[in-house]
Amino acid sequence: MDLNEINSDEFKDLHCTKCSEWLKVDHILFNENVDGVQILIDKLPMLVCPNCGETYFPLRTRIQLRGIIEEAKKRGVDTFRGKRNGSTGNEKFDFCKNVNFDYDSTDYITIPALYRPFNKGALTPVFFKKEVLQKFGSDPNYTLEQGSNTYGTIYHPHGYISYGITRNNKVICWLCDLDELPEEEQKYFSSFNIPSDHDIASEFYAAQIEVQWGSHSNENQLFENIKLVNKKCKKNFGFEIFKENDPQKLQDITRPIFWDEKNVQPVVNSLNKTCIESINQDVLKSDISKKEPDFDLGGLRGLKLLEKYISINFPQLNAEQVMKPFYVLYDFRKVLSHDTGSDEEKILKSCYERMGISPETGFEGLYDSIVSECGKSLDEIINHESKDKE
Repeated sequence: MDLNEINSDEFKDLHCTKCSEWLKVDHILFNENVDGVQILIDKLPMLVCPNCGETYFPLRTRIQLRGIIEEAKKRGVDTFRGKRNGSTGNEKFDFCKNVNFDYDSTDYITIPALYRPFNKGALTPVFFKKEVLQKFGSDPNYTLEQGSNTYGTIYHPHGYISYGITRNNKVICWLCDLDELPEEEQKYFSSFNIPSDHDIASEFYAAQIEVQWGSHSNENQLFENIKLVNKKCKKNFGFEIFKENDPQKLQDITRPIFWDEKNVQPVVNSLNKTCIESINQDVLKSDISKKEPDFDLGGLRGLKLLEKYISINFPQLNAEQVMKPFYVLYDFRKVLSHDTGSDEEKILKSCYERMGISPETGFEGLYDSIVSECGKSLDEIINHESKDKE
């Protein structure tokens, strides 16, 4: 092995140099000859790419190996054998003294940029089942706010705490943030505490450590686009095509944490009210009648009216394609509300097909696709010139 790999103090971030995938901590069997010393260590902490398999030395591991080589040469030996001590990773830091959270102190010293020479252990990641969030989404004393799809903040009577959802669908918080919670809340979190899987890949880490702020959640981007479409139509035609939505109700629409019917249905119902029931039918009818007096508006409501409005005022757009995700949202709402009777399975299958995704993605895949595509459809209206302006 090239000694330069051990001697380098160059900072290695949490992304694979070859494929840019997030790295995770893994404890591997290391058996290499380094600078004339054969080193065999079982369960050596390394950064591993789960995508391409590339491995990288964390700074602490490099320092450990340099120490082993130096000591071996002092003693005049050419072999070192070692094994990760069973208690390694069990160090407890000076936080949450009365609640015994399960965490791995090795994460703190191995994952890039978590270690600090001061406030030791503060940025140790603590892992939880996703169910820990359920209380905060349903209790009126708490507010669960998602800045992006997998990074959010819990506001509680005593302050707030940020959390992330990893690519393995586990909730993570920093140990020092948990320490700021009242002991009763710490005990609640503790009841959902699970052992570390050493994989912190998340928008949470990107934002808090790499200071790379992700995009808005799909929901927030959709709501922002509704405002922008209204602004454009107000400027060009003198009216808004969506009725004003209650800001508080919009804030309450967040991506479901659990994907069973009970948790998805109220969110989809609220989205339907925001994106479909808020369509300003009266002004659309008036505009269509003015521009195409002979067109029969009989029976046209909501979605059909908006589709016709787009075809008249934005003729360069495919109105049917623009409206497709909104029709799927409407049908998804009907399925969840059991308004479809014996046709439920057929309609749900059609929803997946129209969104171009597999039914195996489940409600989560369908929901994410609908919200994302509705936002993109509105973006098309925002970025295309209208036929005429008032």
